[in-house]
Amino acid sequence: MTPAEFDAAEYALMEQAGKIQSRMDARWNEIHRAAGDKKRYYGRRSRWQMRDGEALSIVKRLAGIQRLESLPLQDRAARQARDLVADLDVLHDQLTSFQEQIAGMEDAYRQAPWTRYFPCLNADGHIHSSLRGCATVRNDTAMGWETALSGQEVDVIVQMPPAGLGPRLCSVCFPDAPVEHCRSLSDITRAEREAAAAAKKAEREAKRLIKELSDDDIFRDRDGHRVTTVNRCKELIREEVEGRDRWGQGPSRFHDQMVADRRKAANILIAREAAAPGTGMTQEAIVKMIENAVIRNRKAGARI
Repeated sequence: MTPAEFDAAEYALMEQAGKIQSRMDARWNEIHRAAGDKKRYYGRRSRWQMRDGEALSIVKRLAGIQRLESLPLQDRAARQARDLVADLDVLHDQLTSFQEQIAGMEDAYRQAPWTRYFPCLNADGHIHSSLRGCATVRNDTAMGWETALSGQEVDVIVQMPPAGLGPRLCSVCFPDAPVEHCRSLSDITRAEREAAAAAKKAEREAKRLIKELSDDDIFRDRDGHRVTTVNRCKELIREEVEGRDRWGQGPSRFHDQMVADRRKAANILIAREAAAPGTGMTQEAIVKMIENAVIRNRKAGARI
């Protein structure tokens, strides 16, 4: 077996052992409840008041294994207690079997060890050379195991993702690794985050340039309001069409001024489009927009 295959097989055993351990923990909780035990809270954490051995002793008495004359035995409670004890024994045997297999594989590994990589699974974790052997790893720290990279050189695995785990080695586990290979995940991704932020800023600026007029193009409309955007220029062109026969009651008394606004707006849009395609409108597009505005106003009753 290659190191990767060997470690994958051992990791599979560890996962199976973890599942058995979880089932045993659940059974222990049931045993404590069957024994009448209560949990006491210490801050956010809680624990049973009885020791496991005390709770198990009471349950065994309920099961009739260690019957006391002073403890009445009820059939339902007895059956439940016997099932709990029997299930716990089976799980214990299974867990012991897996642990023995894992220990045997670890003995074989220690005879001719190879590089192993265990990434810490917290938000900014490093990569360790063992599962729990590093002093910087707590017992409750969530850890992974990149078995596919077992046996490979450090220079390979420090490549940026997705080729490897990235240059975030634990300096305690890999004391000979250069400093640039022992960075945190936040340090590694900082450049990417900064580049992404710069790209978003450039995108916002590009949108602003498309939507907003330059200082040289800004003008005031018939009401004295500053026209600063492309959208407002388009509105002025459509408003001129509406002003030709306002609500079917003849031309607006401001129509001459509306025509002047339309001409200024159209000239600006055409010039912008010629200088930077996509930032304005062509003459043909403006004509089409006016034709659509005529149709829309006719449907509303205008005699254009």
